[in-house]
Amino acid sequence: MNSYVMQVGKARAHYQGLTSFWAGIMTEALSTMLDSAQSGRLEVERRNKEDVLIRILPTLSTGLSLKKSPELVIACYMLCVVLANKGSLSDDAVDSLMEAVAGSWTRDTIASGITCLAVVFQHKEQLWLPKPVIKSILRLEDVADVFAGLSSNSIVRLLSGLMNVLMENDNEEVAANCVSLVGQVLQSDIMGAEDKTQTIIALLKTIDESHRKGYMSEEVRQLSSDTLAAFVESKELDIVLQRAISESNVDIKALEITLQLAIDTTWNPRKQKTLKWRTYLKTALKMRILQPQLHVFPNDEVNNQKTSLSSFLHLYLANWLFVSLKQQHPRTSWVNSSVYQSFAEIPDSST
Repeated sequence: MNSYVMQVGKARAHYQGLTSFWAGIMTEALSTMLDSAQSGRLEVERRNKEDVLIRILPTLSTGLSLKKSPELVIACYMLCVVLANKGSLSDDAVDSLMEAVAGSWTRDTIASGITCLAVVFQHKEQLWLPKPVIKSILRLEDVADVFAGLSSNSIVRLLSGLMNVLMENDNEEVAANCVSLVGQVLQSDIMGAEDKTQTIIALLKTIDESHRKGYMSEEVRQLSSDTLAAFVESKELDIVLQRAISESNVDIKALEITLQLAIDTTWNPRKQKTLKWRTYLKTALKMRILQPQLHVFPNDEVNNQKTSLSSFLHLYLANWLFVSLKQQHPRTSWVNSSVYQSFAEIPDSST
C-alpha cells in the first residue's frame, strides 16, 4: 500500500480521500508497532524500534520529497510526530528528522511543517538546531505569524535553539540573522510576559558567553545592541527586560560595556548617575566614529583597571569636549591643557 500511494503521489494522481485513508491507517499502524516494540530489556526494545525505523524511513523520505503533493507531505508530518513521540530517538536521529521536515515545507505546508518541527524538537535533549534547519527558518517570511500557531513552550525552545548559533564562530551572518529574528518575535504579541522573560534571559546569557569566548563579531555585537535598545525603548518590553535582568546571573555592567548600551534602567540614584555618563559615552563614541582623529586621552587612566566607571566616562567626555574646542578654536590661547584639566576633574565616585 505504501508503494502504491507513493507512486500515485509522484504521478500527482492522488486525491484527498486516498491520502486521508492512507494517513489514518499508517498513523495507527506506526503507533501500534512502536508500542509493541517496548520491552523490559532496553537492548531488546532498542533493537525492535530500530526495525520499525528501517521499515518506515524509506516511505517518509519519499513522501517528504513530494513537495508538489502537499496533502501527502502533511500526512508524512503526522508520521514524524508519532515517530518522535514514541520512537525514543537519539539526538542525531531527531536532527535528521528535523532536517527532512525543514527541507520539505512549502507555502502550502509551512504551518503544518513548523508545528511538526516544534513537536520533534521537544524530544531533543540539547537545545541546538541543525544548520540546515536554522537556514530554513531564517528564509521564512513573516516568521512571527508562522510561529503564532505554536505553543509558547515550543516558541521558547525554537528561539533558544536559534540563539545558540551565537556560540559558533564560523556563522557570523547566520548569527546576526538569528538575533534579528529573535528580536522580531519578541516584539510581536504571540508570547506571554513569562515566556518573553525566559527568552530574554537566554538571550542575555548567550550574548555574554559568546562575547567572553570571543565568538561574537562586530556585526553581531552591534545588532544585539540595537535589538536590546529596541526593548528598552518599548514600554512593555522594558518591563520584561528589567525582570529578566534581575532574574539572570549575567554581569549586566560588563554586558553594558560590551554592547555600549545601558539596559539596566531600574531606578536607583547611583545607577541613574552611571546611566547619565553612559549616555554621554554613547554620544562621544558616535562623534568619534565621525571624527576618527580624536585620540587624545590619558592612557594612564584608561589602563588603570581600578578607575571607576563614572570616572572613566567623565574623562572620555572631557577629552571629547576639549578636542572639539581645540578644533573649533585652533588659534585661541585659552583652549589649552588647563582647560582640559578643568573638564577632566573627576567627581567622587562614592557620591
